[in-house]
Amino acid sequence: MVSGRNDRHDDWWIGYAAGCLTGVSNARLKCPDNRVSKVLEIPEDLYLNRLKTVAVHELAHQIVRGPHRKQASWVNARSGYEVKLGPHCTDNRCGFYEFIDIKTPPSEEGYLLLGDERKFDAGLDDIISRLHQTWLCEQCLAHMNIDDSFI
Repeated sequence: MVSGRNDRHDDWWIGYAAGCLTGVSNARLKCPDNRVSKVLEIPEDLYLNRLKTVAVHELAHQIVRGPHRKQASWVNARSGYEVKLGPHCTDNRCGFYEFIDIKTPPSEEGYLLLGDERKFDAGLDDIISRLHQTWLCEQCLAHMNIDDSFI
């Protein structure tokens, strides 16, 4: 989840994974929407669930290598600008399913492109509400690879 530099609707960052670098920013997790805040404006349990879900998601980038993953992109419906986000799980109850904002954006604003399919269910809070009890789906769990480079 990295900013595309096309317009303010693409300017967001919650987590990032590249190589052995993984980062999570809590600045956008503290509000009901995607605003940056230094102050917690939501219930603490929701904030902690968001933080845990983003952390699991970003770690999954490092260890899940299953063939079930598909390339994900954020597509700005207004401009057509596309931000490639890397391969993600196709199970929308999995913590490794891509999320593109705190709340799922309206379809006229943008959507998640997962493989060749447009998805309109990629809000972080939406994913939290339907997460598998194990955080990751069976396919992701079966295709975890923790090798010496991760440790």
